[in-house]
Amino acid sequence: MNASQKTAMMKIVAQGLSDEGADESVVPGPEEIAAERLADLVSPEAVDRMLADAEQAGMALDGPGGLLNQLTRTVLERAPGSMTTWVM
Repeated sequence: MNASQKTAMMKIVAQGLSDEGADESVVPGPEEIAAERLADLVSPEAVDRMLADAEQAGMALDGPGGLLNQLTRTVLERAPGSMTTWVM
């Protein structure tokens, strides 16, 4: 899968739509707009680098201490009004 295909897939996932079910007349809500903006900001190349670094370090993708857990923790810690002591 090339970078443009990954970007397209990320946008589809972010919008919560499949290619077959996409309705051009639907106006996206705030959640969809935020998800699309996130998909635009996090490039497929950046995701590939994170996955490669995690694999090289022997880090699992999911589970305690995994890449997704660490990303979630980082986002929650940076969120306005967030608690700084998350147990994951």
